[in-house]
Amino acid sequence: MRDVAAADLNCSETVAKYHDTGTVNVYNAGDCGGAAMCKDVDNDKDYSRDGDCTGSDNDRTSSAVNLGWSGTNDDVRFYFNAGYNGYVGCLGRGKFWSSMGTYDDRVSSHKWANC
Repeated sequence: MRDVAAADLNCSETVAKYHDTGTVNVYNAGDCGGAAMCKDVDNDKDYSRDGDCTGSDNDRTSSAVNLGWSGTNDDVRFYFNAGYNGYVGCLGRGKFWSSMGTYDDRVSSHKWANC
């Protein structure tokens, strides 16, 4: 059996294969298509400036998957403005958004929290 590369997996397959790896993965394609443009273990206040999601990642998120560890602050809150402003929603541990809906290509920051 062939080991499928992460870039070949959709969102639900990514959760099944890589759950509990401690990252939030964001993609510039729908349904977690292609390689993740950013895999982050901590908060990222401004995608346009610094952090693991940086520069060209700003306003390009089309899908996301939460592969966080079980524990406190294992959910991820997304925001459409830098500095954690303009709340988009909270993605629970082991969950994914195959589409960002009205916030497609509008996410600029995220932080680990409890939903």
